[in-house]
Amino acid sequence: MNWFIILGLAVVIFFNRYFFLEPAISIKIPNFLERMLKYAAPSLLTAICIPIIFFDGQHVLKEMPNNPY
Repeated sequence: MNWFIILGLAVVIFFNRYFFLEPAISIKIPNFLERMLKYAAPSLLTAICIPIIFFDGQHVLKEMPNNPY
């Protein structure tokens, strides 16, 4: 069962990446979706960095003078 899940996910990921990255397949993304995707990387980076910078391990805000970041 686990091997079927792993292989199934690998197939899904392969076809998604092939479909969107293959130059021979032309996909026209709507303008609003293209504008939204431009914010995906900064949003992800912010979601990863903010808890590291501002929060302690126990979901407590770090004090700013003692914050090494």
